[in-house]
Amino acid sequence: GRRIRVEVEDRSSALPRRREAGEAGVSGRGLFLVEQISDAWGVESRGGGKCVWCEFVLTETSGR
Repeated sequence: GRRIRVEVEDRSSALPRRREAGEAGVSGRGLFLVEQISDAWGVESRGGGKCVWCEFVLTETSGR
């Protein structure tokens, strides 16, 4: 099937990690949300940094 891939790059070599944000926390939910809404995700080292990516499977919709 067809997929769409979203990538975000930065210059940090530190790998992202999932954290528990807690009820009042304002950060730490990013990877949790990506994992919940995407069909696949991962992290790749890229020279002077890293790339966090996620993929969504595209489905046929009637009438399109």
